[in-house]
Amino acid sequence: FSINNFFAHTYQYYFCFHLIRVYLLSSLTHKMSTPSPEHIADEMYLAMKGIGTDEKRLTKAISGVDHETIAHVKEVFARKYHKDLWKEVKSETSGNYRRLLKGILTDPIKYDAKLLHASMKGLGTKDEMLTELLVCRHPNHIRKVAKCFHDIYGKSLNEWIAKDTSGDYCKFLLALAAGDRDDNAAHIDMSRVESDVHALFTAGEGRMGTDEKVFIEVFAKRSWKHIRKVSDLYAEKHKHSLQTALKKEFSGDIERALCWALEFYEHKPAFFAKRLYKSMEGLGTRDVDLVRIVCTRREVDLYEIAQEYLKIYNKTLKEAFDSETSGDYKVLLSNILKGCE
Repeated sequence: FSINNFFAHTYQYYFCFHLIRVYLLSSLTHKMSTPSPEHIADEMYLAMKGIGTDEKRLTKAISGVDHETIAHVKEVFARKYHKDLWKEVKSETSGNYRRLLKGILTDPIKYDAKLLHASMKGLGTKDEMLTELLVCRHPNHIRKVAKCFHDIYGKSLNEWIAKDTSGDYCKFLLALAAGDRDDNAAHIDMSRVESDVHALFTAGEGRMGTDEKVFIEVFAKRSWKHIRKVSDLYAEKHKHSLQTALKKEFSGDIERALCWALEFYEHKPAFFAKRLYKSMEGLGTRDVDLVRIVCTRREVDLYEIAQEYLKIYNKTLKEAFDSETSGDYKVLLSNILKGCE
């Protein structure tokens, strides 16, 4: 028997006991700090019950709740109160606060389908919104959105795109809407990267005129990670960026769409940080854009976007929200940001 071994084993037992204790306490704290769907449904009902709406209570109830939990909350609300939560919120709130709440309460697939429809309905097309929604989504997500779009509106997403856009821009959007981008990002075939760099140069800067279909093929079908490698190698081989080449070879809607695609593929958080900045710069705020980005990125990478915003603009995203929004709308935006930390 060694006294040293005794103390060593005692310390190991104590350390293991301490780890288990910390884990159990943290799990209990997490469960206590995460309200149940029943509690959230009750709080939202009480906030909207009777004359007037208790916006503070409503904001507190919905803040930090993820999409999966919201689906359960809506079920509980319908079962207990025989009302549609989405319709209740729509009737009891207004303005940008209502717009933000509706975005939070809507299933992500259905939300994108409705946004796509909104970007093309009526006179004119909201091309920036349309481009963002198709460029910045995973192919599997796009396929689900396209099915949902058809279920809601009775026509295919392709029909709407073909009706509302034209030329190479239309061809690019249709290629994106097909949702058959290579999503096997785990493996990058450098020989294929080199082949794509050569093909893009030959189709653009290396000839008179531009073979647009080559650019559309690469930008709509290759994985995001693959295109980042293509961009890096293109700059290395031709001494200027691929985006410079795109600006030389294209113009109008197709130029913006390809440049946005490249910017997104190269650095997603920076792309959305710049879009958020644009939504708040100058006189007035483009709240439709602001709400769309916050709602669609809050469970994806809003925290990283906020970090990138600070890096680029030397100002926190919360400070930007505080200076450009007001009231319950501002409070809910701030709570969403806090929930992403």
